[in-house]
Amino acid sequence: MSSGPAEPPSDPSTEPPVARSAGAVPDRLPVPSRVRPGTPTQRHYDRLVRVAYLVLADSTEPLAGPGRRATDQRIARAHRVVRWSLPWRQVTDDEYLWLLARVVRRAANPPRFTVALPGHWGRPVPEEDDPQSDRLLAALTTLPTPVRAGYVLLVVEQLPPRDAIGVLHEAGWPDPVVQVAAGAAERQRLADTEGITPARQRHLLTGPLTDPMTVRLRPPDQRTVRWARLGRLAALATVLLATVAVTATLSPRLARFPPEVAGPAVDGTGAPAPDGIRRVGDQAWRGAARLSLASWPTRGSRTDDTALVTAALDSWLALAEATAGDPAARTAAHGATDPDGAAAGLAVRTGTGVVTAFAAPKVPVTAPVGAAHLVYAGELTGAGGSTATVAVLADVSRVAVFRTAGADRSVRIEPAPAADARAASAIRLSAPTEPARYLVAPWVRQVQSRSLAGGQWHELAVRSGVTDPVPAGHHAAADSGGCWAGPLLRMQVTEAGVDRPFTLADLGRVPLSRLSYLSPQRDPGQSVDDADTPAGARAWSGLGCLAGELSGHAPHSVLAWEVWAGTLPGRADEVRLTCVRAELPRDANLVAAVLLVPDAPARAVATAADTRLCSPLAPAVAVAWWWESPTGGWHHVTTSGGAVAQLEVTIRGQRQQGTGLLVSAAHPDGPVGPVRVRATDQAGRAVAVLD
Repeated sequence: MSSGPAEPPSDPSTEPPVARSAGAVPDRLPVPSRVRPGTPTQRHYDRLVRVAYLVLADSTEPLAGPGRRATDQRIARAHRVVRWSLPWRQVTDDEYLWLLARVVRRAANPPRFTVALPGHWGRPVPEEDDPQSDRLLAALTTLPTPVRAGYVLLVVEQLPPRDAIGVLHEAGWPDPVVQVAAGAAERQRLADTEGITPARQRHLLTGPLTDPMTVRLRPPDQRTVRWARLGRLAALATVLLATVAVTATLSPRLARFPPEVAGPAVDGTGAPAPDGIRRVGDQAWRGAARLSLASWPTRGSRTDDTALVTAALDSWLALAEATAGDPAARTAAHGATDPDGAAAGLAVRTGTGVVTAFAAPKVPVTAPVGAAHLVYAGELTGAGGSTATVAVLADVSRVAVFRTAGADRSVRIEPAPAADARAASAIRLSAPTEPARYLVAPWVRQVQSRSLAGGQWHELAVRSGVTDPVPAGHHAAADSGGCWAGPLLRMQVTEAGVDRPFTLADLGRVPLSRLSYLSPQRDPGQSVDDADTPAGARAWSGLGCLAGELSGHAPHSVLAWEVWAGTLPGRADEVRLTCVRAELPRDANLVAAVLLVPDAPARAVATAADTRLCSPLAPAVAVAWWWESPTGGWHHVTTSGGAVAQLEVTIRGQRQQGTGLLVSAAHPDGPVGPVRVRATDQAGRAVAVLD
């Protein structure tokens, strides 16, 4: 479970190569007339056009059907929407969600004067539909545009709900959580009342019926051709007159309502934001359907410093440009994220100088999706009275911390906190080598700190959303043996739907990780306890080394479930087995069965990744491993947690059955095989085994 960062350069004195960029990447230049074959844009073009075709904001237009002129217009407008959503610069495959957000945003306000192609000589007609598809398309046509967009993102694009919410948020629609939930409800309603399963819905919507790239042409009637010819001269005159009228009326409206400031989150913060930046008002979080970093207000003493905010955005864009199509540059940025700050980073050049860039492992180093959210801009006092200027930007899934201290300038790209009131209650502002200081959410009313070793909680004062530095003793304990030892934060919030205090761990990253605990008498299908309970504090006190290894993954939350406690051969004292489950960004996870033996370092005896084990979806688990007795010999041990009714272990054909704990006879020459472990619940269903 090691984070596995790349090694720093062997010669620390060697300056990293400077990846030159042209500064900020323009976002509103004209669209290129053609796309080179084989580019990510071309590979994804058909998907983007289909999304635009389904989402286009005009419920009076039918989604499909033969012989209907509105369908012609919808197909042409879908292509126009995508063409005008493509950026001038080259994009990468990692930027697909960014492109998708641009398409969905423009589909909400599409061009209204697109001529259907291929003109009056033919009409694009999707393939014939069937009664089931008729009902599906009729239902989608009547949905409000934001709900239809949420439905399309879930069903057609098969995005996780969090990503779908992020795309709608960037598109500027209010209450994206509500819209995605309504889209999910429509998906279920179609299955329950119309008999169209979700799989069938996707099959219909990804087939030729709604494919604007695959059409049939048929000639129109002669009357249409005659009227089209007579209308050419009239159309030319109309276009000339309309050009003047549109310039005079439409342009001011577009200037007042640019796409980047649509939606309720942007409300009255004073000074206008630079291009590519959005501000959030002080009270916006009170109207949010879901509390997350996106609802944090813009704060800090330097929020009106356009030069600082622009420099922060330019550094993010310069990193994206420097690493685009350059695996070596991406490796340098991702390999420079050790929490001790010792790595060299990737030097990128912006319009105002060189910035050292860092990126957490597996975090995309692409440009911000949509307008970046200005979270904070201000000054922090560090060790010895030194002062650093910090600006924090965020998009749907990432947060960027830009820092200047003297002549040193850096930017760090990390995953954003999970979108819930607990995980998104604080982020770290200070550098990894400085005493920890945090920016807390507006719903936080009290912050306390201590080390992992325990002791009394220490009150941290909060001024303008920023905490005082954490005391030095809360960062590490004298007997921690080099393992992670803190700090821990205990948070109390208000108006967030959370009644009890909860614990966050600072693992050295910008986002913090929520710690929770479950006793052996319970399972993950039940509500979890906070890590600050007496039993939880005892369990977590032995997991510091493992928590330190998780730092490189920036987990949103970590659960310690004590699956079993008892004695093993050769030990008279209590041994505990804990299933540690870490929820990671991008819907990933890591699971480890950790053996805690008194006076010995914690040891992972079994691991798994991207699994349901030890989660509410798999609240029963069996764990198997080999145990070397201090008195000699090896024993195969199997234990279980949750609703496991029966264990069965077969070693070299010898079968052993029981419940709770199975320990084999001693094998003096070490582990042997083959070993087969089987676990079942009360109903005889198989239970997953972690071994």
